[in-house]
Amino acid sequence: MAAGRATLEVLSPHDRSVIGRAAQAQPVDVDRAMAAAHAAFESRAWRDTPPSSESHRSGGSISCARPRPTGSPNSSPEN
Repeated sequence: MAAGRATLEVLSPHDRSVIGRAAQAQPVDVDRAMAAAHAAFESRAWRDTPPSSESHRSGGSISCARPRPTGSPNSSPEN
């Protein structure tokens, strides 16, 4: 949960309409996230996790992620 109550509008990439709101992170939120990531890395919790397990923990989003087609509005030159 974010430390503050501020929110940001989430915009549709299609037509820029507001499709939701998300908590706006504060510096303390970033500090907490960085500390948690560092602790997990140092404990080897993620560092030694095989990619197949990481995909399972992320809800499968890693396995279904695919590059955007070349020329799409948000594609990078490498894609």
